[in-house]
Amino acid sequence: MTRSHGRISFLSLVLVGLLWTSPAGLEAISVNVTLDTSALPGQRATLAFDFIDGDGGDPAHPEGIRNNAATISAFFPTAALKTAPPPSGSLVTGGVSGTLNPGPMILTDSAFFNEFLQPVVLGGILGFRVDMTESFVDTSLTVPDAFSFFVLDADAVNSLVSTSDPAESLLLFNADGQVQVFISSPNLHLIVSPAQGVPAASTFVLVAVGMIGLFLRRVGGCTAIDHDHIERGVCHGK
Repeated sequence: MTRSHGRISFLSLVLVGLLWTSPAGLEAISVNVTLDTSALPGQRATLAFDFIDGDGGDPAHPEGIRNNAATISAFFPTAALKTAPPPSGSLVTGGVSGTLNPGPMILTDSAFFNEFLQPVVLGGILGFRVDMTESFVDTSLTVPDAFSFFVLDADAVNSLVSTSDPAESLLLFNADGQVQVFISSPNLHLIVSPAQGVPAASTFVLVAVGMIGLFLRRVGGCTAIDHDHIERGVCHGK
């Protein structure tokens, strides 16, 4: 497995419809991410947080070139973080500042490829918060910035798990609002949920989203939910 889609269910489309009709939020996504790594007890690994600068190339729409950033904070448990042996090469590439402990760690789009690598020992529940701006003007030639999350081997060369993403990521956020949670093997159950303080939708939408999220968890996760905010929903990947 080298680094380099799951199906969109009917209920995923229903979820998109519900969220689309709910009140509009800010141009940002704020979520909590939890990852169950109990399938790989004691396994040394490297968490990779990547941020790709999409920007645009449309001369007629210079406003399509927007800057974004992803802030990673509240990582737990810090006991899982290891400093040795580190992967070969640098742990930081491009526009990165800060660390996971104490945090925050910030990824910017100052370079095309921006990455933070964190050696860890797997076997329990890992968690962190992602706050990502979603500034993007959609034209035929613009490409959104993108945040992705990987679990790599201890050398940070190959993916430690096989996922339904051709690039082997577990999670992908695009600045155009697309969110994808990918199924993995071995099974690393990943959950994306609203972060506290994010504006809520109506009670009906929240109840409906919860029911849809529960169903998607039973049938194997949700992928490729295309909406400009996920704050009002819950995504599960198996």
